[in-house]
Amino acid sequence: MFKNHPKGLLVLALTNMGERFGYYTMLAILTLYMQAKFGLTSVYTSIIYGTFLALVYFLPIFGGALADKVLGYGKTILLGTVVMFIGYLLLAVPFEGNSIGLIVMFISLILIALGTGFFKGNLQALVGKLYDDPRYSKNRDIAFSIFYMFINIGAFFAPSVANTINNSVLKSADFTYDANIPKSYVALNDEANAVDKNTFIMQNLTPEQQALEGKEFEAVLHKAKKDKKVVFAEEIQDALFKLKAAGLNQYTQSKKITDPALTVTNEEYNLLQSRDPNDAEAKAAVVAKVNDARITDTSLDGGADEDAFARNFGKRYVNESLSSSYSLAFGVACISLILSILIFLLFRGTWKGSDKTQKQKLEESKSAGIEIKEMP
Repeated sequence: MFKNHPKGLLVLALTNMGERFGYYTMLAILTLYMQAKFGLTSVYTSIIYGTFLALVYFLPIFGGALADKVLGYGKTILLGTVVMFIGYLLLAVPFEGNSIGLIVMFISLILIALGTGFFKGNLQALVGKLYDDPRYSKNRDIAFSIFYMFINIGAFFAPSVANTINNSVLKSADFTYDANIPKSYVALNDEANAVDKNTFIMQNLTPEQQALEGKEFEAVLHKAKKDKKVVFAEEIQDALFKLKAAGLNQYTQSKKITDPALTVTNEEYNLLQSRDPNDAEAKAAVVAKVNDARITDTSLDGGADEDAFARNFGKRYVNESLSSSYSLAFGVACISLILSILIFLLFRGTWKGSDKTQKQKLEESKSAGIEIKEMP
């Protein structure tokens, strides 16, 4: 694969693969981390996430200028990796979900975006510089195909590693991983914005819109909800029901609940996800069973309030158990970046000759008697 290519291609491809692996490991859990750790609503989470991604794609403009005019590609890439590492390290530190922790998270995301800006475009540019050599120039297109293949390898394995960490941490707490649990739990962050569905429709949709049916009506209703930044009270109740069912299922699996009136087997739990009309009757029976179940034992997250079990179980599963896996996943991103730095520095001889700023190129050309006019 690397025949007729400079040795620097493999070095830079591995460097980028390590960085991308860490980045996508972080990205795989970032929104859930923000919602579970700090109780952010879906609206604020989307704003933060979108702003972060915008910076990630915008800042390479400045990173490229810094490399080309001042530091050179190698130093700028190294600077970006170090800055990203600090950002990941701060995320890996288990701060409390208070205002201090939130500030640290914002600082971390800014550092990661800034580091990515220094790193991302310049590594690709350095790959291109390797192929300015006439011996390799004809293989430039193939080189970038190989380079991006390594990016995809890093991105492909990142979510799997994040899930492996989740499963390992949850297993130590006698839980199994269920993506529906954190999804339902963070939905409760929007509870303060919950409104009655029928009242909302009457107050915010025109008679013509209310007369719509099917997907057309749902699309109009969804847009109105998004514009008003609200959720429906029934969605909060649905999230609580799902947490309750999941909690009963988790404690049934770990044999902490053995009363047949309270247990929810895997088969029954899977029925709740079914949309098969043939399962409707059996599904209704499971729904009734979950609704009737009452857990008052505080050691099993129960309480006097009807919703206490669902809320307490969600908190134990997400805030206490799953949150530990987030810190470990961010730690893995740190390790991945360390490996990238080591590969990049230990084998710098393979790319050093191509790392020249615009000023250095002009000076070399001048020394060789070639006059090149610098663009203003």
